Amino acid sequence: PVTTKPIKRSPLHPSWLDATDTVARLMDRDTAQVVPEELCRALFEASGAELVVGAARGLHLDDEGRCTGVRVDDRLVAADEVVVAMGAWSALLEDWLGLPIPVEGVYSTSVVYEGTDQVKNEPRAFFCAEDSNSCHLEVYPRHDGSVYLCGIGGSDVVSG
Repeated sequence: PVTTKPIKRSPLHPSWLDATDTVARLMDRDTAQVVPEELCRALFEASGAELVVGAARGLHLDDEGRCTGVRVDDRLVAADEVVVAMGAWSALLEDWLGLPIPVEGVYSTSVVYEGTDQVKNEPRAFFCAEDSNSCHLEVYPRHDGSVYLCGIGGSDVVSG
């Protein structure tokens, strides 16, 4: 008969994750996770701004070089102030403004799984080893018990 040695589970290792081939250790006691959608929604609601849904295609500059609007799909949305918050895709500003933008990122997939009470009660983030594309899976349990996964493959680079 085949016998296996019981796996010794670290107190940091959550019960909702198989302990086989995993290691758990505390990285930082002072780190917290912000759920991006919740943060963005709260900031937007407090701003009084208008939401325009579409794909940003460029900036509109007046004769003095001031940004006075954004081209969204096939129309111009006038603006007194413009905030560019496109993450790695801010590199598109290079084409729009003709200026170097030192930003880089990797196209990747993000997935959110419905959660459980078990995950909610034992929130532990995981950072997996890099794959052959220099990507690594990151697992973030959220306060509602859902689990956010990112860094899932891809090797195409977005850069400025």
